[in-house]
Amino acid sequence: SPTDTPTAAPTGAPSDAPTDAPTDEPTDTPTEAPTEAPTEAPTDAPTEVPTDAPTDAPTTSPTDAPTDSPTVAPTDAPTEAPTAVPTSVPTDSPTDAPTESPTSSPSSAPTDAPTEAPTESPTASPSSAPTDTPTESPTAAPTGSPTAVPTDAPTESPTDAPTDAPTDGPTDAPTDSPTDAPTDAPTDAPTEAPTDAPTEAPTESPTASPSSAPTDTPTESPTAAPTGSPTAVPTDTPTDAPTESPTVAPSDAPTEAPTDAPTSVPTDAPTAPTEAPSEAPTQAPTETPVTNATVFPCNLSTPPLQVIGVAGGYEVKILDVLNGTYTDYWTLPFSLPASPYTKMNAVGINPIDSIAYGIARSGGLPYLVRFGPNVNNASEMWMEYVLKAPSWSFAGTTDIHGNFHVLDQAESPALYTFEDIHQLIGYPTTGAALLTDYSAMVPSYTYLGPQVSDIVPLRADLEGTSSKQDYLVGAGYSKVLVIGYTNNTDHDHWVLTSSPSYNDAYGAAWNHRDLAGDDHLYFSANSGSGVYELVDIDLTLLTATMVQLLPSLVTSNNDGMNCLLSVVPFTPTYAPTGLPSEAPSEAPTAVPTEAPTESPTA
Repeated sequence: SPTDTPTAAPTGAPSDAPTDAPTDEPTDTPTEAPTEAPTEAPTDAPTEVPTDAPTDAPTTSPTDAPTDSPTVAPTDAPTEAPTAVPTSVPTDSPTDAPTESPTSSPSSAPTDAPTEAPTESPTASPSSAPTDTPTESPTAAPTGSPTAVPTDAPTESPTDAPTDAPTDGPTDAPTDSPTDAPTDAPTDAPTEAPTDAPTEAPTESPTASPSSAPTDTPTESPTAAPTGSPTAVPTDTPTDAPTESPTVAPSDAPTEAPTDAPTSVPTDAPTAPTEAPSEAPTQAPTETPVTNATVFPCNLSTPPLQVIGVAGGYEVKILDVLNGTYTDYWTLPFSLPASPYTKMNAVGINPIDSIAYGIARSGGLPYLVRFGPNVNNASEMWMEYVLKAPSWSFAGTTDIHGNFHVLDQAESPALYTFEDIHQLIGYPTTGAALLTDYSAMVPSYTYLGPQVSDIVPLRADLEGTSSKQDYLVGAGYSKVLVIGYTNNTDHDHWVLTSSPSYNDAYGAAWNHRDLAGDDHLYFSANSGSGVYELVDIDLTLLTATMVQLLPSLVTSNNDGMNCLLSVVPFTPTYAPTGLPSEAPSEAPTAVPTEAPTESPTA
């Protein structure tokens, strides 16, 4: 049994029971049971059972079980279970489970599970799951999932999913999906999808799709599609399509199509007529009604269209992008205009007035015509003659600037461009005295190239200038014709070889934009072999690629037209993989796989 008072120096081996008070220096090996009070310096190895109170300095390795209260300084490695009260300074690495209350400063790495209450300052990297309440300042990087309540200041980068409520200030970059409610100030860049309610001030650039309600002040540039209701103040430039109701004050320039109801103050220049008049007249009224044809109802989701010859005239048909079939939309009998026509092709919808145009033949001569529902009776169709054309053609289109381009592919191929066609007055007869006469027009450009059955406009950076330029593109029989132009004066052209090589004439061509504003070109083969996208246009290698998207019907005497501001209607994948994926995609591929996925697509 030990002495009541310890010796100045310990024995070589400890006694079976400890002394009432420890020796000044520890034994080489610990006693089976610790002393009631610890030594000033710990033993090299801890006792199997810890002392009631820890030593001033920790042992080199921790005990199997922790002391009731921690050491003043932690061990190099933590115990398997934490102490009831944390150390004033954390261990280099955390315990498997946190203490009931956190340390005054966090460990260098977080615990696998968070403490019930956070530390005063966060760990350098976050825990896998957040604490119930956030730290006063956030971690440098966010947790995998957000806290139930946000911190006063946001993390430098956002969490994968947002908190239920936003922080007082936004993160430098937005989350992948927005919070239920917006922050007081917007992020530098918008989220991919808008918040349910807008921020008080807008982001510097708009979201890809608009929020359900607008911000108090507009963004510098508009969204691709308008919000459900307009902003209190208009944007500097109008949206591609108008809001359902107008802004209190008009924008500097009108939208391409008018709102259902007029603004209280008119725009500087008039749009096509609204259903109801504005409270005050426009500053510059139109001198004479230009046309009796009303607009084609373009919107962001308008699918591709074809004008196809039928018995007694032509029909405008809508392409079903899932199966390649067509639905009738408009009927254009030969007797529609007062001076009947016998043939029509080279059609396009002008984005300036949203009215359809084309080249028609009447009395053996070519004319540019304008057609659509009658402005005086929407249940009836209308066609009028706009100008006498220099040549008949089956390859023509309108571009984003409102120009009409047509190819004369006779002995000397030539391009003719008609500008500002929306300002030309239309007449029901070819003999109208004031009908614009371009029959002797000098070609805008002559070239040597393959014959194409349709052309389509393209705005893209094909020449590496870091800015988008204007092009006209046609395809046929494994050849692609590209004509570049600037302000309808500076022209150039290239003849490309497309692969795979399809021995097809492409009688219909379309241009649709993605949400980033980039143009995509599509061609339908008259043989019925399919609808293709033209990709990888290389003006240096003179190559391009045709990718089949879906089957098509056999057609002839036809031409394609579309709304130039409508978004890409086709699914993003072009052809199926050899084997199905483990899980289905959100939307099906245009062409099915040979074997189905285990579960169906949405």
